[in-house]
Amino acid sequence: MEILGLVDVPTWLLVIILMPVLHVIYMTWGFNKFKDMGIDGPAPNPFFGHFHSLFFTRGMMNCDRDWYKTYDKVYGTFEGKYAVLNIGKPELIKEILVKDFSSFVNRRDDFNAALEEPMDQMLTQLQNDHWKFVRRTLTPGFSGRKLRGMTDLINLAIERLLEKLKDKVNKGEDVELKEWFEAYTLESLSSTAFGMQIDSQKNPDNPFLVTIKKFIKPSIKNFLILITVFYPFTASLVRRISARNDWCKVFTDAVLQTIKHREENPGDYTDLLQQMIDSQKAGKAGSDDEDNNEDNEATRTTWTRKGLTEHEICSQSLLIFFAGYFTTTNLLTCLLHQMAIDPETCNKAQQEIDDQLDGIRPNYENVRKLSYLEMCISEILRLHPITRTDRSASKDVTIGNIFIKKGTTVAIPIGAIHYDENLWPDPEKFIPERFTPEAKAARDPFAYLPFGHGPRNCIGNRLALMQAKMTVASILQKYTPVKSEKTKIPININTRQWSPLDNWIRFESRS
Repeated sequence: MEILGLVDVPTWLLVIILMPVLHVIYMTWGFNKFKDMGIDGPAPNPFFGHFHSLFFTRGMMNCDRDWYKTYDKVYGTFEGKYAVLNIGKPELIKEILVKDFSSFVNRRDDFNAALEEPMDQMLTQLQNDHWKFVRRTLTPGFSGRKLRGMTDLINLAIERLLEKLKDKVNKGEDVELKEWFEAYTLESLSSTAFGMQIDSQKNPDNPFLVTIKKFIKPSIKNFLILITVFYPFTASLVRRISARNDWCKVFTDAVLQTIKHREENPGDYTDLLQQMIDSQKAGKAGSDDEDNNEDNEATRTTWTRKGLTEHEICSQSLLIFFAGYFTTTNLLTCLLHQMAIDPETCNKAQQEIDDQLDGIRPNYENVRKLSYLEMCISEILRLHPITRTDRSASKDVTIGNIFIKKGTTVAIPIGAIHYDENLWPDPEKFIPERFTPEAKAARDPFAYLPFGHGPRNCIGNRLALMQAKMTVASILQKYTPVKSEKTKIPININTRQWSPLDNWIRFESRS
């Protein structure tokens, strides 16, 4: 082959030489986007943008904290081929999430085309009126009345947790927190969300638990999805390939079998799955519960179809499962580790639990009295938050003095905001008193975003907080977490994912 004066160069060698050059030209085309907007930011790598720093070498939390300081809380980044405008100023965040919500109804949809069923219709992926319709249908399932009905199911899982803990205490053995809470959270979520009794705490080989662990490990499917970050036009092909190796199937089959069983065996079911099934029968969304205050202009919809489809039900089931599983596991792991290395905090929490519950089993009503424990949970969520949330501009809009074009992805660096020393003095320290009523009243509410904010905030936040308080209160009623020789200080964290790794502590019986 003779091209451009290169004589007898094999085709395969020429391709190898040209591919990196073509990739760099393709990637850097558009790297001036934020410069043209007058937005500063770190220089992107010509091969990867900022993707390698955010997800591999340094981690999103560390990158955001540095860039948040360096570029005065507003900066542009490139996640592969995708441009992301990062905004961390509370007054601008309020505009995006609440005041001008109609311009930012949707989350980013960069990867939607690569997601197979049922991931493609999860609430986080849905847009516009379709999102509003599904959101309003699901909201009554998290009302006060429904949460009260879930407490017995949560306590059954807690009892099994305490049985295992008693055995460890009697043997004087350490506990690896994340592994324990993974199994417990899976069991608790299975019953409260889907009415499934899964003995994952006693059976580490439970198919659901094994499948979840497969999901978080590197796989060919995850690698294929990463390709779409750099080459978005491959998304449809990746979706077709991924569907052949569907790790979601075990969940979808279980949900569909449960729906079929309930159709054949009607009963009084109080879980979230039944809420979705009932929407098909009732043909409408709504609630007469006193705690449901979501029916406002921001969530009204012109969507006319009645009830959720089986596809939508499976999608929301998958979302509830994974969102609840990871966040609750991380919260409980970090909080119990903190209690073990901070005896003063633990003693104060136990004293409040003794005074307010007086030995009564925790439930929806009485854990509301545990104000100090709630402050501890809030502080853990500040220190170990979901790193980001995002929105997509549905039209041209000006926020502050920033003109944002339609289709621009706007990310809110929650982790960086939670460590801003101007908002949180000594941000690395665990200080529950940051969340007294007086302290919260004096602080901008958009400086604390563990569940997002506005109409598109986390729909399950009340369930997550209730479950966390019930679980920790039940443990502290009977046992005291303490340091052991294996305990690491500070907590062992995967800095790339900002989630806890192996963390060992010991429990002692309370006299």
